[in-house]
Amino acid sequence: VLNKPNPIVFVDVSVNNKPAGRIFLRLFADINPISSERFRHICVHRTEHDSLKPGFHRIIPTFALQASIATHDDAICPVDNSEEANNIPFDRPFLVAVPKSSGQDVGKRVRQKELKAETFFITTSAAPWLNGKYVVVGKVIHGTAVVKLLDDLGSDEMDGKPTAVVTIQQTGQVIPETRMQVIRDALPYYRSEQIGNLEQDSEGNSGSTKV
Repeated sequence: VLNKPNPIVFVDVSVNNKPAGRIFLRLFADINPISSERFRHICVHRTEHDSLKPGFHRIIPTFALQASIATHDDAICPVDNSEEANNIPFDRPFLVAVPKSSGQDVGKRVRQKELKAETFFITTSAAPWLNGKYVVVGKVIHGTAVVKLLDDLGSDEMDGKPTAVVTIQQTGQVIPETRMQVIRDALPYYRSEQIGNLEQDSEGNSGSTKV
């Protein structure tokens, strides 16, 4: 039986309403399937809502970029991902993580409409004190320069409020039917050889997770 490759999703970011780049994330569906599938689904079915603007609202330099995205999709429901929290350590930058939950506190009601909100963050350094407290769902495979750009917009204040407005303009999944269009959309920000092979990440790995 052939192993199914781990999915790749993308996040388009703007800074002060100007496009800043596209971040490609390979999800660790083979190790943390519950959390990864929920995150993938929300990326595909993202919803804009007046009460929850998608974007990076907390940036602590050389630590992490925190963001929220949301969906009204009825297929998204609270999940218990607590057993996945210890599977992958926070031993490097550019990991993507979501909160650990028992399944009771995931999701948010906004204006009496069912809005499921996913808070996630991207690390910019190793953070071993987070081991077991959050679930690693993936890693950045292309677009690390965009992550570094956002890291420079962070604040050392407790709230980590960015020095600019960092908005998530679009999210989605890279699938064979749309792969070339996704690459073409990203070309204004990256040289083609940097993103031409999405089957391999920036470390030369492909398919299954290597931790």
